[in-house]
Amino acid sequence: MIPTLLLPGLILGRWWLVPVAAIGWPALLLLDGIGQGWGFAAGAGALAAANVAVAVALHRGAAYVIRRLVRFVRDPLGPASGQPGGGAE
Repeated sequence: MIPTLLLPGLILGRWWLVPVAAIGWPALLLLDGIGQGWGFAAGAGALAAANVAVAVALHRGAAYVIRRLVRFVRDPLGPASGQPGGGAE
């Protein structure tokens, strides 16, 4: 269950997946006959939302770090370095 919910969040990294998972995962479980009742649906929805939120946060954090590293590799002295391509042209 957990990898099924983590994978879309890790790949897409979009916050709109959290409410989609919170509604879609319990609906899928209820339609498959895995659980019954509002309590089951609420618990499954909360866990699904938490799992996807963690995955999206990991995606966003990794994307931020990678963007910063690429920016540093391209211009290690920063935009005010006076170097060609350094932003002070």
